[in-house]
Amino acid sequence: MANKSAIRFFLLGLPILTAFSLPAGHRSDTAVSPAGLPSDVPAMIMQAFPNDFGDAPASYGSASHVMDGRRYLGGEPDGEASHQYSDEADGDDLSGRDDEDGVTIPELAQGKKVTIRYQVATPYATVYLNAWIDWNGDGDFNDNDERIASNISRTFPSTYSLDITVPDNAIGSKPTFARFRLGARINTPTGTASSGEVEDYMIKIACVGPEPPKVGRITQPSCQTPTGSVVLEGLPGTGTWTLTRLPDGETITGSGSSYTVTGLEPGNWTYTVTNLSGCTSVPSAQIEITAPPGIPAAPVISAILQPSCNISTGSIFISGLPAPGSWTLIRHPDGATYTGTGVSTPLTGIQPGTYTFTVRGTSECTSLPSEEAIINPQPVTPTPPVPGTITQPTCDSPTGSVEITGLPAEGNWTLTRFPGSITASASGTTFTVLGLHPGSYNFTVTNAGGCTSAVSADV
Repeated sequence: MANKSAIRFFLLGLPILTAFSLPAGHRSDTAVSPAGLPSDVPAMIMQAFPNDFGDAPASYGSASHVMDGRRYLGGEPDGEASHQYSDEADGDDLSGRDDEDGVTIPELAQGKKVTIRYQVATPYATVYLNAWIDWNGDGDFNDNDERIASNISRTFPSTYSLDITVPDNAIGSKPTFARFRLGARINTPTGTASSGEVEDYMIKIACVGPEPPKVGRITQPSCQTPTGSVVLEGLPGTGTWTLTRLPDGETITGSGSSYTVTGLEPGNWTYTVTNLSGCTSVPSAQIEITAPPGIPAAPVISAILQPSCNISTGSIFISGLPAPGSWTLIRHPDGATYTGTGVSTPLTGIQPGTYTFTVRGTSECTSLPSEEAIINPQPVTPTPPVPGTITQPTCDSPTGSVEITGLPAEGNWTLTRFPGSITASASGTTFTVLGLHPGSYNFTVTNAGGCTSAVSADV
């Protein structure tokens, strides 16, 4: 920048402007215009550096203009030694004088038409305006429709208007950048121009949020599925979107105009949708998910009565049944059913086998299976003992004996003699009963399972 403590004089040597400074103490702030030219023609100020550089982030590339002190946007720029890349396009602003003052950008909103105003300084010579806006925020000015001004010629110093329409899908989720170049005719957003100035701006595009999701079919929890679901319709038909569930903030990313959300716990929920441009809708209508119907507890096997020698079936005693109200008890694997009320019930006449039970209450939900209940086969009842060889009393032995056959082959048994209920225990299929006094006898046998046969033939 020039030293403001010195007096500055400007000489016009056609076609080149030169400049020199007088020592401090000889002060004049009057602009000197060449004879025959209007006083608003800019005069060149001596610069430490001859080039003006852009200051958008590095991804947008370097743009520079050779300054001649006569063609620029707004107030005269100061020069920089090199590019001024910066995250917020303020590198040039912070280097020397803030000279990015030639463009007024109004509030931008998706799909809206706006008017940008820019101030041109030129010595009544033709200059060209070129401008770009990074609509999609991808860090460059190379996409279709991102060039908003293409070599618009201006000859007079004045403030001009540039009408543009912001794309419907312009990025709204983060700031983006604009570049304005005034000077020689160019065709790219980067590179060096032989005259003029470049001004970069960080801009924010206001979102125009999509329509809120429309709540379609709601499926409430059931006996089989403890959570609900909802169909959301009217989602953005192009590009991806993000659904956000409120109040917990869980998100889902997808595409297409409808989506079925599953796994919804009981409660009240709403959804917003954020489109590809980063704009978010207002919340949807409320979605109420009710509590799932009550699922009864599994039945409890409280007791088992096994088949006996005289009864071929068993009994199972069930407790833990749902009350109040009626219930249906289902026996597995055969599917036999029992209906009733109360918290317990006996089940009789159960054939030998292995069983589990489920119960369905008034909610029509079925419980988990009970533990297994095993009914054993009926114990075997032995056949009646068979009297065999009988030995009668003799002169030498006052008592007789009888050989009993057909006794249980497995385990111990008990032979009972009638009358008198005299017992003898042993094992094996034959046994000789001794010491029988004259009389008539018969026998039964009780096996190891506790079952007793019918009475034998008389002896």
